[in-house]
Amino acid sequence: MAQSIKGLACLGNGTFSTLIDRKGQLVWTCLPRFDGDPVFGSLVMRTGTANDMGYYDIQMQNFSRAEQEFIRNTPVLKTTLYDNDGSQLDILDYLPRFIQDDRPYRPITFVRMLKPVSGTPNVSIRLRPTFGYGWGAPEKTRGSNHVRFLLSNMTIRLTTNVPVSYIVDETPFFVDQAYHLVLMPDESLHQPLQDMTESFFRKTVEYWQNWARGLVVPFEWQDEVIRTAITLKLHNYEETGAFVEAMTSSIPTAPDGGFNIDQRYCAVRESYYLLQVLNMLGDGQTAEKYLEFLVNAVGGEFIPRGSVLTLSDPKSKVPELPKVQPVYGLAKEKRLNVKTVHRLAGYRQQGPVYIGSKASGEKHYDAIGAIILSLSQLFFDHRFLIPVNVRHYKLLDQLGRHALECYQQASHSSVVSDPDKQYEPNGVQTYSAAMCWAACNRLAKVTQAAEKLFKDSADLDGIDWNQHANQIRDDIMKSAWNESLGAFTSEFGGHTVDANVLRLPVIGFIGATDPKMISSVAVVEKTLRQGKYIKAFASDASCSIAATFWYVEALAELGRVAEARSLFEDVVALAKDEDPLRESGSVKERTPTGVLSGTVDAETGELWGNYPEQNSLVGMIRCAFKLSRSWADAL
Repeated sequence: MAQSIKGLACLGNGTFSTLIDRKGQLVWTCLPRFDGDPVFGSLVMRTGTANDMGYYDIQMQNFSRAEQEFIRNTPVLKTTLYDNDGSQLDILDYLPRFIQDDRPYRPITFVRMLKPVSGTPNVSIRLRPTFGYGWGAPEKTRGSNHVRFLLSNMTIRLTTNVPVSYIVDETPFFVDQAYHLVLMPDESLHQPLQDMTESFFRKTVEYWQNWARGLVVPFEWQDEVIRTAITLKLHNYEETGAFVEAMTSSIPTAPDGGFNIDQRYCAVRESYYLLQVLNMLGDGQTAEKYLEFLVNAVGGEFIPRGSVLTLSDPKSKVPELPKVQPVYGLAKEKRLNVKTVHRLAGYRQQGPVYIGSKASGEKHYDAIGAIILSLSQLFFDHRFLIPVNVRHYKLLDQLGRHALECYQQASHSSVVSDPDKQYEPNGVQTYSAAMCWAACNRLAKVTQAAEKLFKDSADLDGIDWNQHANQIRDDIMKSAWNESLGAFTSEFGGHTVDANVLRLPVIGFIGATDPKMISSVAVVEKTLRQGKYIKAFASDASCSIAATFWYVEALAELGRVAEARSLFEDVVALAKDEDPLRESGSVKERTPTGVLSGTVDAETGELWGNYPEQNSLVGMIRCAFKLSRSWADAL
């Protein structure tokens, strides 16, 4: 059976994550964090041979079928295996996450518990990690109750009450009692194994259910939004506050004609939309930590220590001004050089597999606007405990000057790009220019707030940001509007559209019902719609799930609510449909994950692209809030 990202369950704890298929096999786990070595990476490896590796599973002898479900409102997964004789086995998987000693406890630990339900399940355990991005199988040593695996950058240990020989030799055995397996760095346990796994299980379930209980959710699609919100939260590298754009690397964007990229990094160019959704959900704590990451990622370069900004002309060239990267590493790394991993065959053997992000070195001026829109919240949101000072204003001021300098410069498009190709900026991107407008527009409001907060500061030099915003807007309306096409084009003076035009009302650049916007939506429908879905660019080989959600929002704003709801439910259903379990003929399995990837094949409805994908999750939650009946009207 060909591997599929559809239905993969996503587990995590804010330090690392894992993807588990419908039969309980770990197919993707990077250590020691999201962007690390895929110790379990069979998702992009060649499998099906006696010596294959990169996975961890429980093989049920005489297997019949499998079912899965999450413990309600948690990323704790229960997989139930059945054999043809009626035996039933529950597998409970989780990554510990709770508060301990008044601090977040999120260790590099994966816990698996086997519990017989009926009959005498006969299973074998296959624990086959790899290292060095598929270099080979690690050396292993054994103790009385554990097996150690020596990886290239760390040693991991499985501690268990399963006889160690059964693990090492993959010997089948009957599960006639509860078995506990803890995979973690090479450390001894400090309490009895069963006590620890059961205690951590209860605390982890309690933590996530309490977190979900604090969410704001729409009246409709509550289960889908809660599951999507949990998955979005699992993208958060809590140590620094960063969010990964996706959990995986190099899942092709299309079955043919797509390309592969590594998205296990923080795409700050999408920060504004992510922050909006965190605010919608009421998760202020995560939002505040993310804002701290943004300040740390860009603040050190843009705030001249010990100096006062006294530029008389805000459009004058700022000497040696560093560029804003659209993508940073999880600990604000700037150099994310792309490397090809030839040892890995790729998803369905459709390599290559990459490490690194070429976008980190590209010119994406929309990132400037995204960061300013995001950090502006610090000046208005009284929930946050970050002490706002003149230094924060100086950061935004410098970024705003950068926007003024760059908005008419050629830049790369905001879409992800093929690492195998070299792209040169060949035009002024309309969306990037609009985000520079949004930066100046928002800075006008921030400056008013700053003048009240810092009355005696000499650092507020009275720039008229509204004037500059108006100038940028006039330039965009003149250069990006194509009268004969009847739409805002992708580039100044261009003749084609891209899906980013649908985001212009979201940032406030133009009203959703403005005649120019209505006409632009019609052109998007004509040139970018394929079947039910929307392409990001006309040349794309597949449709963008995020762009389709942008279209849903546009439809709702235009009063075409019935169309919007129908399409929204169709997209959400991409992750919920049942698939046949081919090994068992007509038996069907449950796919409880409700998680979306980056792209979809319009003809087959098959998910492609890295998984789960942040922008798709953000789009889903935004649309659910937009389309749902209000609680007041429903009750």
